[in-house]
Amino acid sequence: MIFQSYEDGWQHLYSMDILSGKIQILTPGDYMIEQVKMSSDRKKTGLLGQCGSRKGRFR
Repeated sequence: MIFQSYEDGWQHLYSMDILSGKIQILTPGDYMIEQVKMSSDRKKTGLLGQCGSRKGRFR
């Protein structure tokens, strides 16, 4: 399962193994993921991210 969360103070994508419950960050770094889009043929995924000066501070 893939989900968005502010787990580390930035909005990122995470995956969770359904069987073990283990969570892993997929998009680490000092920026936030704002949008996730899939191509019409469902073969590619695009991400839109924004940089910031401090985690947890959004305008």
